Order: sequence, then C-alpha cells, then structure tokens
Amino acid sequence: MDIFIYPLVDNQNVLMVRDTLQAFSSFCSYQDFILIPFVLFASTFIYNRGSLLPRRDPYAYKLFERPQCRIGSQASKSLGTRNIAEKIEANNADLVIFWGSQSGVAEGFAQRLACKFTRRFKKTALVADLSDFDPQTLTLIPRTKPTVFILSTYGEGDPSDNALEFVAWVTSEADGSLGDLQYAAFGCGNRNYRHYNKTVDDTVIGLSSRGAKAIMPTGKGDESNRTTEEDFLEWESKFYSVLVSQFGLVEYEVGYEPEIEIIEDNLEVPTQFPIHDPFHKGSTLKQRASEIVAVPVATQRAIATYKDPERTCVHLELEFAAHREIKYKTGDHISIWPVNPTEEISSLLRMLELELRKDTWFRIQPRGNSYYELKVPSPTTPYALFSHHLEICAPVPRRSVLLLAEFAPTARAKTELKALAQTKDAYAQFLKYNHVTLSRLLEYATRIDPSVTWAGLPLSFVIDILPAMKPRTYSISSSPAVSPRRVSITVSTNPTRLEAEPDITIPGLASTFLSSHLPPWTTGADRNKDLSLEAPWVIHAQVRTSTFRLPVSLSVPIVMVAAGTGIAPFRAFIQERAHLVSVGREIGPMLLFFGCQDESDFLYRDMITDTISSTLAGKLQVFTAFSRAEGTKKQYVGDKLTAYGPEVGRLLTKEDGALYICGAAAMATSVKDIIRKEVRLLQGWSDAEADDWLQERKARRWFEDVWG
Repeated sequence: MDIFIYPLVDNQNVLMVRDTLQAFSSFCSYQDFILIPFVLFASTFIYNRGSLLPRRDPYAYKLFERPQCRIGSQASKSLGTRNIAEKIEANNADLVIFWGSQSGVAEGFAQRLACKFTRRFKKTALVADLSDFDPQTLTLIPRTKPTVFILSTYGEGDPSDNALEFVAWVTSEADGSLGDLQYAAFGCGNRNYRHYNKTVDDTVIGLSSRGAKAIMPTGKGDESNRTTEEDFLEWESKFYSVLVSQFGLVEYEVGYEPEIEIIEDNLEVPTQFPIHDPFHKGSTLKQRASEIVAVPVATQRAIATYKDPERTCVHLELEFAAHREIKYKTGDHISIWPVNPTEEISSLLRMLELELRKDTWFRIQPRGNSYYELKVPSPTTPYALFSHHLEICAPVPRRSVLLLAEFAPTARAKTELKALAQTKDAYAQFLKYNHVTLSRLLEYATRIDPSVTWAGLPLSFVIDILPAMKPRTYSISSSPAVSPRRVSITVSTNPTRLEAEPDITIPGLASTFLSSHLPPWTTGADRNKDLSLEAPWVIHAQVRTSTFRLPVSLSVPIVMVAAGTGIAPFRAFIQERAHLVSVGREIGPMLLFFGCQDESDFLYRDMITDTISSTLAGKLQVFTAFSRAEGTKKQYVGDKLTAYGPEVGRLLTKEDGALYICGAAAMATSVKDIIRKEVRLLQGWSDAEADDWLQERKARRWFEDVWG
C-alpha cells in the first residue's frame, strides 16, 4: 500500500501560533505577559554568557567539512555547483534530464533514459535532481542542449519533495526568460486523483509562459490502470525520433548492454557485515525521517474477520525501546521494508541454477556510467539480493520480456517470448490469465520448451530489469501520549484477483510479509487479544514526519472521515484526546465517519465503543456506513456525511473545525464534493464562494492522507 501525503498547509505555522497563543492565554494573567519577556531576556543573557546573541564557534565549520572534496582536480570541485549550466559544461553533456520523484519511479525513468540515450546516440546525458540546482539557472542552458523533465504528481496535485522549489519558481511570475530552452516532458500520475498529472501540466504552462519551446507533446503515465511503464515506452520512442528530426542526431542500432558488472574474486567479508540491511539512498534529514532501524514486532493480532480466507487485517506493535533517539508524533507515518516470500526466492534461485551458490559473495560496480547509481548493496549474495534488495514479486514489464527473449537458449523459447510481448495488446491479454513474476516467466518458457535452461542468464541482467526493494508506508495508529515507545500499525491483506482467472490471486508483498507470522487461531473470539511473542521477529522501519496533525488548540472541533484501514490515524487521534481528557483537559467535539463492509469489518470497534462510553462520553460521535451488511441497504461513508451534512457544515464553518480524510483517493474526492455541496447550501453561497472557502480550508484546516 502506497500512501501519499500532501501538505495543504500554506500558512499552517500562522494558524499554529494563533492556536498556541489562544491556549496559552487561558492560563496566564496580564502580569504574566509582562514578566515573561524579562525572564526570557535574562535567560538568554545567562545562556549566551553575557551576550544577547549566541557566540559563534570559530571552528564550527569543521563539522561540515568533507576532506575528500580537497582531493582531486579543480573539475571535481565543480560537481558541487548549483548552476546547471556549469554542471552541463563540466560534464560536456548533450542532454539534460531533470527528475522530480516521490517513490522513485520518475528517477528510475530518468536513469533509464540517460543510459539509452548514451548508447543510441553515442552522446553524454546529465541526470539532475531538481533540488540540487537553483531554478533560475535554467535560463543559462544553451539552445543546443535539449532538456527533459520527468515529474511525478502525488496527493491532490502536489509535486514531489525534491521538486517543490522548482515548481514554485516556474509557476510564479516570470523573472527570467527561457527563450533558449527546448524541452520535452513526461509526467507520472494517477487518474484516481482529481488533479491528474498536475505537476507536469503546471510545469509545462510555466515553462511556456517564460518562452521555452516544447519539442513534442507532453507524455503522461497513468498508474490507476498500471500503464505507466507502457506510457513511458511510447513517449520515449517518440522522443528519440524528435532528437533525430529536430536536432540532427545520428541514431545507432544497439542491443542490450548491462548497466553493471558482477565481480567474484574470493571476497573476505566480515562476519557481521549487514547484508540484509535496507539499501537506502537519500538524506533522512531531507526526507524528514528517522534513521532506518531494526525493531522487533512485540505484539500482533487479527482485528477483522472475512468470508474470504485469504483476507485479513492485522494490528502490529513495533518496539522502539532500544532506539531512544527516535520519537514520533500523533499522525506520523512509518515505512516498512518487506522481505520477499521464501517460495518466490527458492523458485528464482532454482530457475537460475544458483541454489548451490546462493551464499557466494560478489561485488557489483557500474560499467563506466558516471550517472548510474547502484540500486543494491555491494558486496552481496544472490540470496540476499532476492530476499531483501530486489522486488522479485514485481510484475514484469513488456520491455523486460523482449530483452529476456534475447537470452532465450532455444529458438522456440525466443519466438514464444517475443510473440507474447510483441504488442501492448497481446501482452495485456496474456496478463489477464497469468500471474507473471520473473521466476514464473522463466518457468513459463521452460514449460513451452522443456530443454530450456536459464543457468546462462547473466545475474547482471536480472539485477538490471528488477526494481529495487521499496519501503511501504503506513499511518501510525498509536499516540505517543499513550504508547511512547511502541508504534502500532494497521495492515490489510487483500490479494488482487486476475481479471480472467479470479481463482488466481496476486498477494501484496508487504501486507503478506507483515501478516505471515500471524497464528491461524487469531480470529473470531480471539481477534482482539494481543499476542506477545516469545521470540519476536524483526523488521526494518523508519519513522516519517507527517503534516496530518491535530490542531494545537484542544477546543477546535475535528471531523474525521475514513474507510477501511484509513481509520488507523484516527485511532491515534482518539487515544490522544482521551488521554488529555483523563488528565483534566477540555477538548472540542469529535465526529468520526467510518465506512467498512459490515460489523465484523469495524476495525478497533471495542476500543472505540469503550472510549465513547467512558473517557470521551459526550465528546466523540461515531457514524458507521456498512456497504455489505446482510439485510440492510448498502451505505457508504458519503451517504452518512450527507445525512449529517448540516452538523458537519456548522462545525467546519461556524466553529472553525478541522477536517481529516484518510483512505482511498476516490473516497476522498467524493467526500470533498459532498462537503462543498453541504457547506454551499448551509451558507447560501454561490459555486465561486464555495470554491473560495474550500481553498481557504485547504490552507489551514483541511488534511488528507490518501492512496490510489
């Protein structure tokens, strides 16, 4: 489950200060306000040893020095420039590829495009992270250097974190001409969201307003129907044609060439080498995240029962007692690195005939591409790669099937693989009937021709075509006010079924991994019992900061809307406010609208009903919508919102309440439309006035945590 968090908080800091002052003033007199500045003044004077301003440490710069930067030529120093024109000149680049990526898809496309460009045209490409360069320096890119922008959109039209500064600049009032910039653009988006590929659309409009010239139509990938890969391949082919026709480049015929090389040289690796630790690129500070640590799963239990035996929903608690430096806040998220299933690992090792060498150490290094970054650790072993570092359960793109055909050891297998992936429609038809992973595809070819053996398939090829293992992000369902060292998450396991063969299921990687240790008897009457494990299993996790925060002022009403596991952060909200009430604090009203299938699917039902009847009596109201309850009409969370529209509208307008939505993107879009309609009717506003109100709410009192 991929979670997208988008900050709708342009002036949240102002709101936070206001709420803080309001809460603070209720406990202070006028004399306190006069005394406080003097106390702060004296404390500052004492802390800074006789000065109002802190004394600067003359050797502080030593903390930030990189001794290795002093080694090498002057050219190496230029690598740190934030001027893209200087970087182009230093690298003698013929093509610039900017990327803005949240989950790594756009970055992966950028790297791929650079590799292919170099081979096809015998030219040099520069792959550039948008956050590494000052946007204004785009005005200095020469006309002869075509530029590509590959940009992802997440949430409700938000750019990726590393593209925020660039998008803000390019969409602002023009303060620099881009008349010499010739560019192409591709966007990664999802039609389930209202603002499909908004980032690339805004960028194209901004570039055009500054005089830049688009050399081809903008390409767009749509992840809602899993066609992003195909969409990119189609756009990529047209891009190469444009380079030939408009820039006069000469294109060469090339086959597959590995990005990396495998080196086995009797490595001596320390016994305690962290072979299974996640291979993670990027700054945790930049990503507003903690370090990645190994934590034990202290307790787990099933919290829902389903007719489908393959479905379940699990509550897990992760023990952070050994990592005191890591703290979390109510509403934060946690990323989990899954491990591939044993059956799939064994199958791939068997098909590649690596079973006897699965623990053999080897090194991986790029094949002379300065822009290529390793996506897996080195040194490593085949077993470590297939279990922890490569997504061997991932779908196999059509492009990879065609590349695999070149390595087929028999003519019959080669012909069959080329035939099934020759066209987009042919491969789509094949996928309707077959669950395809790399090992399953190799088995398919072997069934066609029993004489086929894949022992000669280069491991470098396998690493090239498989995506790197990505963490899955979950909303934290506990509050540090109640559980400061144990972080809980809520995980739903609901396998996908093949369109033409519904009996064949495709399990989710992370959800299956996180529920795989659940004993079979933890259902029914035992579903709410915590299972403390005698030998806890360990997972790698990273706490990530979120903007999904409760108001600073406790008196602000909150309206929570959730479906399915979207209830997770609201369990934390309820825990926190119940704790505050228990210590004598006054809080505002809380409304929770929750949609699920039926009563057995009401997650955390016992905890919520107990809280309503005790600590939060008269403060928390819960409205459930059951879509599949026997003997009753189907109801969705939107139906309940409509039924209580006037009360919700009053809290959000008259009481300045905060709205929180967590769940599927389609549900969030529906909720937005319903609330806009109810508020417009309540206030007697025009459509334009309702839209203005909606935009104002998004800036300070409207929070969404949704996924596609």
